[in-house]
Amino acid sequence: MMRSLLGGLFSLCFLASTTFAQSNPCSLSDHTEYTKKIKEFTTESFFSTELVDHLPLSSCVPAPDVSLHHIVGAPDVLDYTRDINAYFRLLASKSPRVKVWSIGTSEEGREMLVAAVSNEANLAKIDRYKEITAHLADPRGLSEADAQKLIAEGKPIYWADGSIHSPETGSPEMLMELAYRLAVEDTPFLQEIRRDAIVLITPIVETDGHDRMVDVYMQHKKHPDQHPYPLIWWGHYVSHDNNRDNLGVSLALSRNMLKTYLDWHPTVMHDLHESVPYLYIMTGTGPYNAWLDPIVISEWQEMAYHEIEEMTKRGVIGVWTHGFYDGWAPNYLLSIANNHNSIGRFYETFGNGGADTRVRTLRPPDTSREWYRPNPPLPKVKWSARDNINMQESAILFGMNNLASNGQKFLNNFYLKSKRAVAKARTEGPAAWVFPADDPRPAEQASLLNLLQLQGVEVHRLEKELRIPAAQSAQESAGDKEKDKEKSAEKSDTGAKPKEEKKPAEAVLPAGSYVVRMDQPYSRLADMMLDTQYYSPRDPRSYDDTGWTLGALRNVKTTRVTDLSILSAAMQKMGRIDPPGGIDGQGKTFVIQHNTDSILASLRFRSPAFPWKLRKIPSKPMAPNSKPVPSLFATPTAPSSKRPRRISESKSILRMPL
Repeated sequence: MMRSLLGGLFSLCFLASTTFAQSNPCSLSDHTEYTKKIKEFTTESFFSTELVDHLPLSSCVPAPDVSLHHIVGAPDVLDYTRDINAYFRLLASKSPRVKVWSIGTSEEGREMLVAAVSNEANLAKIDRYKEITAHLADPRGLSEADAQKLIAEGKPIYWADGSIHSPETGSPEMLMELAYRLAVEDTPFLQEIRRDAIVLITPIVETDGHDRMVDVYMQHKKHPDQHPYPLIWWGHYVSHDNNRDNLGVSLALSRNMLKTYLDWHPTVMHDLHESVPYLYIMTGTGPYNAWLDPIVISEWQEMAYHEIEEMTKRGVIGVWTHGFYDGWAPNYLLSIANNHNSIGRFYETFGNGGADTRVRTLRPPDTSREWYRPNPPLPKVKWSARDNINMQESAILFGMNNLASNGQKFLNNFYLKSKRAVAKARTEGPAAWVFPADDPRPAEQASLLNLLQLQGVEVHRLEKELRIPAAQSAQESAGDKEKDKEKSAEKSDTGAKPKEEKKPAEAVLPAGSYVVRMDQPYSRLADMMLDTQYYSPRDPRSYDDTGWTLGALRNVKTTRVTDLSILSAAMQKMGRIDPPGGIDGQGKTFVIQHNTDSILASLRFRSPAFPWKLRKIPSKPMAPNSKPVPSLFATPTAPSSKRPRRISESKSILRMPL
């Protein structure tokens, strides 16, 4: 009883002190010990700027070292997800300029956070600013005058995220110091960011992998004579390719980040990486993704060169752009922003795979003077975790200040990109993509359509059959083209001359077909996911994947339609799509059409007690010279009361009680 009373009294005292601290002016001074450690752990003056070579001490908001017991960038120590999240929550409890909320959990239950940092007035109206960006993201029905009023009222949002790649450990540490600095420092430079922008921070994207990396690193620090453990998996059975999941969205981190983007529509989404010396700021060599609005390509350049210039003015060396990444593939985490009309960008700083201080000797290709790297890294340098922190934090502060100083320009560009995406059906084409209702793989079709909807793409369904000129619906899935080639090969093998088939004058789109219209805000993303990519042999070697036509990858029929009349057809906007299912007939044996739908594999492995057989049988009265359809037979050994009845078609297996 006494323990409970004491606990309650302590909580009341803590609440009272917090309330008092927030309701009274906070005094600022130099955090002498922290600043001394920054200078000690920074190996060269040209790895720092006046923005980060010190830390202010607030009388009411705790600095990172209060919670962590070391400064950010201290050698030989890394912090776990729980400790980093705890500091952000402590910051929010003490400062009216910080709010924190959860955006979901990882596969292993670790929490992902977002912290919002801005001035008190902006955070009081944060829901209104969220509403404004949502209107600008979908400008349908918005007059030009109303759009400009919203742009004048709104605030640009800069979302920084750390450590999707677990061995890249600097950014989760840096983002704690950045949040504190943004919350308490009162220089005009920092005040402008707080006043004219909203900063969102997700300190760790791959929370499972981050904790594994801290385990491995700290174990080796405690036992330096032992061989270090390898970091085999980062997240839950995923490693480096967790940053290649933006199209498939199969990981919890991808879904959490995508949902947060669609909730807030940040103007900029900035991933923080570590690999090359000393600071690479993404623009890309090209070829640039042809489906992105060209405006965003210009924004990449403008933001990068602003930061390079500001860092170079201050004598910082080894800051460069262009010659690392290309800008082609759309499946990175930053692609969430680029594919939805915002600005997605990233940094690569020099990391040591932990918090070590090492002498690093660089390869000649990393130190050569190029047009895009006129101030290159040195051949040999002593590099520390604090150097990494200084480079990341300085550059991103210049980026945030640039966004705040030019907020209306960037918001207007965001609105224009959204508006141009809605106009795409009529200005660029195509008019729509159609998923025919008679696709023999309905489960795979539904899965792909639901994936599009998860990405924010709208899907409609035709209410009636639609006929359009055949030339206006020329493209079908790669699977259909391959089948045509096989048929031609069969005819040539038998010596028969292939007959010239007359092309139909019109194409028939059955009632119930699904339509992805190109007059919607995320038309570019949908067109990108479904169209065919052409990579020229004259282009530089691709940094990553060169093709991603999802209809062909899923073996789902897709038809590219350029006839604008489809936009006037009667259709209904869909929610989640479930393929039809059911069980017809009675008996002990079940017949399932073997249409290669991937759900058949799930059924097979979830029903190990069923003896499965494959036979070719006619499912309907057969026409002369027609071939039997491959079908699966299953005979359950379960008690008759638990046996499913006869299944007539593949789509019916989706609702079997297994």
